[in-house]
Amino acid sequence: MKKWTNKQLEILYECWKSADNNKDRLELIKKKLPKVHPVVALSEMRKKAKNDTKWIKMATRKKNQKEKEKEEKKKVRVKREKEKEERKKVREEKRKQKKILLKQQERDDKIKESLNSSHENLLVENLDLNFFFCPATNQYVHELSCIFRVFSNEYDVNVNSTCEKCVRMNKYIDTLLEVINEKESRRDKAGKRRSQNKKQN
Repeated sequence: MKKWTNKQLEILYECWKSADNNKDRLELIKKKLPKVHPVVALSEMRKKAKNDTKWIKMATRKKNQKEKEKEEKKKVRVKREKEKEERKKVREEKRKQKKILLKQQERDDKIKESLNSSHENLLVENLDLNFFFCPATNQYVHELSCIFRVFSNEYDVNVNSTCEKCVRMNKYIDTLLEVINEKESRRDKAGKRRSQNKKQN
């Protein structure tokens, strides 16, 4: 090819600068330098990128820009992964809390359904129950009656009543379950004994 004109070299430089790969460069060359053979133009680009100061500086700038973009993408990816992990932890924590609340509800339902006046003696035996001043009712009340008002269906307590919402008696929940289970165990054993006696008779 005859010598490149300054205008052609400037167009060639813009084609090289605007594209990041040979395929895109070829498209630009065909469009902006239709009279120049694309392969010759690409060859000239490679020479200039190695020897021309202006091209070398731009190559360095482009390389740095690519590295910067790569780093930015990496940061975004890491941030997304972190956010994804955080969302996963939040969902997992919600599931755990839901399970805990469900178990607590099942436990409370069991106590409500099972606890009745037949457990009074066992409760007195197992718990150190006393009178205390209740600020909500503004009077002295016994803990045993409070336990039944809070936990037993035997009492006709309004759902929105102070007793229903009171958490003062929650410290006795584990013991209540033990007492209920003990009572059920005794009943089961007594039932088995009666069944065995009937068979023997």
